[in-house]
Amino acid sequence: MILKHFLFIFIVFMSISCSHLKETCSEINWYELGRQDSTKGLTKEKSFAKRQKMCLIKSESIYAKAYENGFLFGLTSYCNFKTGYIYSLSQMEKEVSACPDNLKVKYLRGYEIGTHMKQIQSLQNEIQQKIQIINKKLKNHEEHFSIVESSY
Repeated sequence: MILKHFLFIFIVFMSISCSHLKETCSEINWYELGRQDSTKGLTKEKSFAKRQKMCLIKSESIYAKAYENGFLFGLTSYCNFKTGYIYSLSQMEKEVSACPDNLKVKYLRGYEIGTHMKQIQSLQNEIQQKIQIINKKLKNHEEHFSIVESSY
């Protein structure tokens, strides 16, 4: 008897969950979702496959087409010089696999220049540290000479 009640409650819960999931998936702005995923550097295959499985949608559906259109539009925001430059300065992995070849070049150029800038900044920091050490030594020598000079 208890098992029947449990089974009934489970079936009701699952049917409510599935209908809610279908409503939620149909209410999603698939274009915007695709655009957002591509601006994060995600690949279309990975990001859409996860969402496709969750919402049980077919790859030729209007949701899939809207997602793809948004994804392609968003790539222009991600696959550019500025994003490559920012990723290199923030020491993030360069994720260029999502970028089509015609946009990949700009992203990689920005990444390369950002990497060179990081190296230059590192060298500047090293030089500044060496200057501080030299200044301390110079100050110590000046103090020593003033003591020696005052004793004569």
